[in-house]
Amino acid sequence: MKRYQYAKIPAGAAMELGLEKIRRQTVSGEYIINESDLLTYGDVVDSFLDKVERLDGTPLTALEAKVELQKTE
Repeated sequence: MKRYQYAKIPAGAAMELGLEKIRRQTVSGEYIINESDLLTYGDVVDSFLDKVERLDGTPLTALEAKVELQKTE
């Protein structure tokens, strides 16, 4: 089973990429995304972490992403 990488990105970046419609927002106003959300963003040689950094985001573990999303329930 594939383990996805996750990140928390600012609302402005999520809106620019059109992700605010399909991803959940945290209580702090950021959006939790996974690596598939950034497949078409940036250069093909850029890693997920490079792309997250360019978006002023924060990489998260799967557990950290889950905890962030549980706070909104």
